[in-house]
Parts: sequence; structure tokens; C-alpha cells
Amino acid sequence: MRRSQIPDCFAQELFLSALKSLAHALQAKDPYTAGHALRVSLLAKAVAQELGLSPAEVRQIGFAAELHDIGKIGISERLLHKRGPLTDYEYDEVMRHTMIGEQIIAPLMGVDLTVKEVVRWHHERMNGTGTPDGLSGDDIPLAARVVAVADAFDAMTSARPYRTSLSLDAARRELLENAGTQFDPECVAALVRLLAPHSPLAAYNNPGAYWCQTPFPHL
Repeated sequence: MRRSQIPDCFAQELFLSALKSLAHALQAKDPYTAGHALRVSLLAKAVAQELGLSPAEVRQIGFAAELHDIGKIGISERLLHKRGPLTDYEYDEVMRHTMIGEQIIAPLMGVDLTVKEVVRWHHERMNGTGTPDGLSGDDIPLAARVVAVADAFDAMTSARPYRTSLSLDAARRELLENAGTQFDPECVAALVRLLAPHSPLAAYNNPGAYWCQTPFPHL
């Protein structure tokens, strides 16, 4: 690395660290989503590892997962904290966070493509009915498919203002029922294996106690 490149790289690292802090601060304002980014990151890394991805790929997916909702900075807090189901219009507005997030990330020259893919495409669906681009199947990058499963599972097992959290078994059934339509079947199968009885992830029945205090082994 040439000496002239060091300041730019250092500035980029500082900016990315600031984005992670901002993403966590955004969620910390809402008790229903506090810790979500960290839990999704840890869970996504566990799934990626179960899929046999390389250590470098596992780290990249974990980092991208921490920033997956960064675009919610540009979404009205009234919608993010609404105590009730969203209307179709409100849902579309909230889903704009995928494009806003990419706009925040895109100017960072040298940012790994994985981050941009996850931020923009973690709400795409295998059958092409997702957002924002209607990608389907393998056109959705693997990293985004991994984070989509981790994100959905954490959302289902966390309480929201308009519903209680689902049990581990209920969330598992929901993932299996939507494998192949909403979720990548291989990613779902990997998570289900990790949720087997006596697995460390089985402690997800108490996500706050497990994920926020005990990192997943080897990650």
C-alpha cells in the first residue's frame, strides 16, 4: 500500500465504524428493536458458517448484516415505532430503507460489494415478489439471502408494539413454510439445523440473554 493511500483507507474505516455505531444507536432508541443489528449479524454468521462459506465470507456477511437497516435513518420514526400494522402505503415507505441505505453506503469507495448487496436486497424474495427490485432465485446474492433469513427470524422472535414474540418452534415453522417462496431453502435448512435441541442457538428462546452476552462459538 502506498503511503498516500493510508489516510483515505483510515478515513473509510472510521466512517464505517461510525455507520455501525449510528445503526446501533438508531435501534437503541426503540426498546423493541434494541440489539437487532447485532443479533442478526451473529445469526447470519452462524448460518454462513453452517453453509460452509469461508471465514472471510462469514466475516463479510456479519459486517454487512450489522448495517442492513442503516437506511432506516431516513424513515420517519412515526412509522418505525407505530403501534399497529402498517398500511400498504406505510409499508412501502418503510421498505424505502433498502434504497436509502444503499445511497448511504455507495459513495464509500472500496466498500466490499457484500455490504451494498445486503443493504439493498435483504428484503427480496425467492419468488420475485420482494423489494426493491423484484429479484428472484439465484439472482439474489447469497449474502442477502442469508441475512434475509436471519433478519426474519430475529424479527419473529422479538416482541413488537403490535404483537408478542413468536416461540422458537413457531418461528421455525414459519421459515419452513416460506422456504422456496420467500426464503432460500438452503439458508432455512442451515438455520433449522442450528436450532436443533441442545444446539447453542436453541437458547434463542431468550435472545437477549444469549446473543447480547454470549458470542456464538468460533465467530
